[in-house]
Amino acid sequence: MLTVFASRFLGLVRDRLLTGFFGAGSELGVFWAAVEIPDTIFYILGSAVFSSSFIPIFTDYLEEADDFGSSLICKNNSSNWSEAWEMGGAVLRLALLIFFVLGGVIFIFSKPISKLVAPGFDTTEISLMSGLVRVMTLAQFFFVLSYFLTSVLQSFQRFFLPALASFLYNLGVVLGTILLTPRLGIWGPAWGMVFGAVLHFAIQVPLAVKFGFSFGSFWGRLMHPGVKRVLRITIPRVIALLGDKLSLIVQVSLASLIPTLDSVSNVAVLTFARHLELVPIGLFGVSFSQATLPSLSRNRCAGKIKEFKEVFSSSFRKTFFLVAPAAIILLVLRIPAVRLAFGAKRFSWKATVLTGYTVAFFSLGIVFYSALHLLKRAFYALEEARTPVYTSLIFTAFGIFVAWLLTQVLDFGVWAIPLALSVSGALQAVLLFILLERRLGAFDREKLFVPVTKIGWATLFSGIVLYLPMRYLDKLIFDTTRVLGLVLLTGIAGFFGMVVYLVLTWVLDVKETKLFLEYLLSRLRRLGVRV
Repeated sequence: MLTVFASRFLGLVRDRLLTGFFGAGSELGVFWAAVEIPDTIFYILGSAVFSSSFIPIFTDYLEEADDFGSSLICKNNSSNWSEAWEMGGAVLRLALLIFFVLGGVIFIFSKPISKLVAPGFDTTEISLMSGLVRVMTLAQFFFVLSYFLTSVLQSFQRFFLPALASFLYNLGVVLGTILLTPRLGIWGPAWGMVFGAVLHFAIQVPLAVKFGFSFGSFWGRLMHPGVKRVLRITIPRVIALLGDKLSLIVQVSLASLIPTLDSVSNVAVLTFARHLELVPIGLFGVSFSQATLPSLSRNRCAGKIKEFKEVFSSSFRKTFFLVAPAAIILLVLRIPAVRLAFGAKRFSWKATVLTGYTVAFFSLGIVFYSALHLLKRAFYALEEARTPVYTSLIFTAFGIFVAWLLTQVLDFGVWAIPLALSVSGALQAVLLFILLERRLGAFDREKLFVPVTKIGWATLFSGIVLYLPMRYLDKLIFDTTRVLGLVLLTGIAGFFGMVVYLVLTWVLDVKETKLFLEYLLSRLRRLGVRV
């Protein structure tokens, strides 16, 4: 979580640099629209294959206990690491083959694909977008290699370096923006993405080699019995992720069709608002779900369904405990957060207000999308990908339809897109939990939902209390036209809100509060702080 926070923080620094160079105008909107096209490769190979499908099977091959073979759920084929690496190498070779096919199509047909993704752009913008897409596709080659190593290290319960890799990627983009933009313009951050992807890969190689990885993994037979198991999970997962990716592309298309006011790109506004939303989701939803997946897979392999449910429930409560106050703080402090993150001189007040309004509706869905990461990985650990796939496709289509209805029929602004997505995410999370209970049997409702209910009430009251000092400090004390004033306002108000939240959850006897404080105190003692 700490490394993810550092990575997300650098991501916001990157965004602020971009607004400093390009404002919130059309050129930056073209840049973010271009990102969506090569990013499809990451969705297919990074998220579908390596992040979810590969880990449960690779973990299975690493297991050494023979008693796992009696499980009806897990059929262990080997306890030999060399067999595991042979399977891993076959998956990597297949992923590279898919990359060269998809990457070649995107590179050759970048212009017509750009027209399809952003129908509201003019000829000059499409030409620029097409060139950016080709450069960004190169970065995806290194991501294919890197996310293979990420999944391997996470299978060995190593999470620090994969998270640090994301930090280095954003560092590469930041350096590219600073050093290359004065000479290359908008091409600077695009080449920075390539440099960042190389760093993302390189930092993970030494530890992966220590666990058995070799560059000989690039060569060998394409098929392996384990690959078939990976594909069984991957194919429906790819369908679901392509649905999610199609949703993002359609969002960009809808944003490009909304009339522009005061030269503020709706695509840029939507993208920046989503980046703020992804900070708490990445910190808590993604971090907990990634760390939980190997443990869920091991319990599934051993047939320990009770322990599986306990690990899931514990992770769910901890995720909710951390993400709920983050969501309410972002909702209340949305304008200071936007101004602090993107409020460079060229990011106008109109762009700030519109982005803040969009962030508000994104924040309504943060809790549900964080829960979805954990719920989906629970199904992947069970080697059951169809259920989250079907629900994802249904609710993605529903969210897009509602977004189209609100923006193109009712003429609402770009903020209507996250409103539709938040409603869709909430419904999907509820349904997936119901289906998980049908698969595993009922969870202990008292242990799961009583703390969640208490956390919900504490979050709501904290948000109400947080609003008062924020308005008072903004109007009467701090000069929020300056960066220092914004930092002090956001820091003091956010700290006040968290203190109120922790006091309320302590009074309500939420177990996670005690665990959180004990962990925090232990870390401070390790640093030599007397507490």
